[in-house]
Amino acid sequence: DEQSNGTVIIRPTDQMQVQGLALDEEGMTATFYRDQAQMREDAQYLTLEHPFIESVMEMIRTQSFGSTNVAVLKSNALKQGSVLLEVWFKVDVVAPKSLNLPSSLPKQLIRVLLSENGQDLSEKIDPTILKPYLHHLDGNSCRQVVKARREVIEERYKQALDIAKEGLPQLQQQAKEHYGNKWQYEIDRLTYLKQFNPSIRQDEIERLQKLQKEGLSLLDGLTVTPEAIQVLVVVKP
Repeated sequence: DEQSNGTVIIRPTDQMQVQGLALDEEGMTATFYRDQAQMREDAQYLTLEHPFIESVMEMIRTQSFGSTNVAVLKSNALKQGSVLLEVWFKVDVVAPKSLNLPSSLPKQLIRVLLSENGQDLSEKIDPTILKPYLHHLDGNSCRQVVKARREVIEERYKQALDIAKEGLPQLQQQAKEHYGNKWQYEIDRLTYLKQFNPSIRQDEIERLQKLQKEGLSLLDGLTVTPEAIQVLVVVKP
């Protein structure tokens, strides 16, 4: 539950579909703002290093392969019996919804496609090209393929994650520029109008400056999490 004072209340419920999160039965009051955490002893400051956030990220990592989709790829151009790994990563930032940081991201998904030997095919093979040649397997067949090729899948996944992370600094820079400029325009506009309109209060300008500062700081924590994983098994057409 997001509160109006810049804090959120996180409580476990009977409807929770996952276990293992670092969250007491009583729940906790938390904030994404450093100054709020310093003023309130009961509010925990949520960063990527906070146990709750770490447990969420670990849950995403450990459960990823359980939801892996497997498809047969009919192709003469690739080695028969080999596997390709396609991973879609979501670009994430831990922040209050009120800041709307995702709207400043140049893109919110990163696609990585790797061959079994680790060749990056992301730019060479577009997902729209693959689609007509794919035949998706049922759940039981998926589990068998993942179990049999788990080692190479995990190796390629780690490589895909590294590739996705390599693109974060550029995305971060572009997002900061967009977010900073958006708020700076409003700050400059109100500052100018204040000269002629005494009803515009200085604390409103300072509020916008605070939002700008907080958002830019939170964008430093940009990260990626797996949104979808697909294993492609190459067979003859």
